Amino acid sequence: AYSVGGMMEGGVFFAILAWACFVYCLLAGLWTTSDTLTREKTDGTLGLLFLTDLRGYDVVLGKMITASLKSFYGVLAVLPVLALPLLMGGVTNDQFWRTVGALLNILVFSLSQGMFFSALSWSSGRAVFWTFFSLFSVTMLPLIHFWLGGTTSALHFISPGFAMHSVSAAVVGTPVAGSGGYWPWLGGGLAVSGTLLALASWIIPHRWRETKLRP
Repeated sequence: AYSVGGMMEGGVFFAILAWACFVYCLLAGLWTTSDTLTREKTDGTLGLLFLTDLRGYDVVLGKMITASLKSFYGVLAVLPVLALPLLMGGVTNDQFWRTVGALLNILVFSLSQGMFFSALSWSSGRAVFWTFFSLFSVTMLPLIHFWLGGTTSALHFISPGFAMHSVSAAVVGTPVAGSGGYWPWLGGGLAVSGTLLALASWIIPHRWRETKLRP
């Protein structure tokens, strides 16, 4: 009975930590990257970067890396605590590493969303709003639909929230809907993040030129 109770406590502790890290990674783009380029455009300093031989992807990737270092280090600092339930029981190594991969993927996805809307918007407020709206729509709506008893759909496959629900399930061997597509979802998430960064790299040089025509 003690081992069973320990396994239940370890699983509950792991679920609480995993979902807390999920919220942190999901919202990281709001307070780190969503206003990096808009602030440069507002201050009029973005054009100075393009007076050199820098390209759009240099600016976007450089701003994203410098702005997201604290968030990345924060996730790395939490990982040893997230691994404690492995000693308590009720959590497997596969479950832990799949959760870590999902968290890092969600972090990159959120940061890419912030960079995309920061390059697209003229004000920090609009960039933050559209970043939050897109993250909430893509992440939570399919998850809420699943909690209400909805069937698995393509929206579940692209939802970071549904993927987090699948990888952090109490028993990894249980056939949770959508859990079999973990690796395709991981690759798809990285592909979407790369696409958003590529679009931001293409948009930002044009946005800088448009500031010269604005009164």
